[in-house]
Amino acid sequence: MNKWVYASVKKVVNYEHIVKIIIVFVVFGLLSLYWMRRLSKANKVIKESSDTFEHLFNNTIEGLYSYRTIL
Repeated sequence: MNKWVYASVKKVVNYEHIVKIIIVFVVFGLLSLYWMRRLSKANKVIKESSDTFEHLFNNTIEGLYSYRTIL
């Protein structure tokens, strides 16, 4: 029977799913980078504010102490 019937099986790769998965990973990566950049900027602002507050606090205490010793 195999002499007269020819069956050819072709393996077809569907790249549509692979492309969708890659797109999801790229979008997730870009969102992660955006979020990390935003957090980095927020941390920088907080650090600068903290440094300014610490400087003002330290100078205020020294000023009050020197004013009190004068009196």
